[in-house]
Amino acid sequence: MINVYHIGFIGMKVALLNAHTAYSPGAVQTLEGFPTSEYYWSHKINTILLKLIQDNHPNNSSAIIDTSNIKPYNKSLSYKAFFVKRDGYDLTVETHLNSAVTKLATGIEVLYGIGRVESKNLATNLAESLAKFIPLKLRHGNGVIDRKNLYILKAISCPSVIVEVLFLSNEKDKSYLTFPRSAEIIANSLYEGISNYIATKGDA
Repeated sequence: MINVYHIGFIGMKVALLNAHTAYSPGAVQTLEGFPTSEYYWSHKINTILLKLIQDNHPNNSSAIIDTSNIKPYNKSLSYKAFFVKRDGYDLTVETHLNSAVTKLATGIEVLYGIGRVESKNLATNLAESLAKFIPLKLRHGNGVIDRKNLYILKAISCPSVIVEVLFLSNEKDKSYLTFPRSAEIIANSLYEGISNYIATKGDA
């Protein structure tokens, strides 16, 4: 089952993508004694971001594309790309939490497809905004890194990024999620980053 929730956002159609699926939830860690997952936080952040966009720009069409019930995980990726292309979205943001074998890995990074100039510009705006609101450092100097082998970044033709907000495998990063308004702050920072990018395109 795929749910597409239509919302309004300035003059651009923005596709917000959840990380992973309910069946394949990505990184899983324990937070305050309970299991928590990358999918859970991605869904929570995007739900708040959806409401922000809807409250501020009620007249134009954007969406969260939810493939949470699709199996297997690889199939959910192709479905996301299909809906982004079919419905003519102008940009795509997929929200993740990072994870690494070493527990020392920390910080914010935003991934874009190699050679994709507009995707890099979107990534830069999002990284800068996240760094303003979240007490974590940007990885790779500016928080932006190109990747050539990630399906979503290759298969979607409009500017598209994967936001890795923090490392769920790092205790300090993970502890940020215990703050009562952490998801709201992350969503607000993503909203600002998207808005700043759109403003540079003359569509705000």
